[in-house]
Amino acid sequence: MDARSRGKRVWTRLALLVLLAAGGCAYAFTYGGGSPEHDTPSIFVSPLTDRTAEGIAGAMVTERLRQRLGHPLPSSKTDFRLEGDIVAIEGGNIPVFRPGGTAAGLSVLRVRGKARLRDANGNVIWESGDRTGSAELVVADSVSQTEDMRRLALERACVALADELADAVLAR
Repeated sequence: MDARSRGKRVWTRLALLVLLAAGGCAYAFTYGGGSPEHDTPSIFVSPLTDRTAEGIAGAMVTERLRQRLGHPLPSSKTDFRLEGDIVAIEGGNIPVFRPGGTAAGLSVLRVRGKARLRDANGNVIWESGDRTGSAELVVADSVSQTEDMRRLALERACVALADELADAVLAR
């Protein structure tokens, strides 16, 4: 092995070591030279007000929004604040009667809500208007099975609403 190839190997290892060290300490190259934490605006997701009799849809939508838009931070340290309301939970049944008199069917469960985005000064800079998340609900033979299926459908409808709101916020 000659001195030239040994020198090349040393420089290659040194360059690799520098890259690994820079990646491990959260150093990053950013467009325009800004720091990474200031390039992406931070959004604090306030707990959504649930105006329904269920009382749980607001918490479900809030949790999903926090998953999509980032971890909740104290609102004083964020660029924006997202707040909103769960307005209604609606459903329409399509009954199906089976031979022998048992009933089953399909239903669509809808969760309606709206959100607004405020800047650091408290000014509303965006409003979603009414948005809807929906999920199919299978009505079973027994009441307990139907309640379990309704809870699952409510969760899916809340996730669908939160995803629609998050997509709208990110696209604005």
